Amino acid sequence: MGARIAAWGSNSLLELLEDQAVAQELSLRTCGEKFTITRALNCNYGWRYHSCLGFAKKGDG
Repeated sequence: MGARIAAWGSNSLLELLEDQAVAQELSLRTCGEKFTITRALNCNYGWRYHSCLGFAKKGDG
């Protein structure tokens, strides 16, 4: 990242999911299936993911 630019949401998904599973008395798997599903539109080239920037279609300039 550039100078003076930093991610502000630097939580571990697994740690957050474990906490949520305990709080809701769910197995980690069930909690993951309930709270971490991602649905994306069809893209012929696939998708890229960046933890700070999110999803972007591959092949988009």
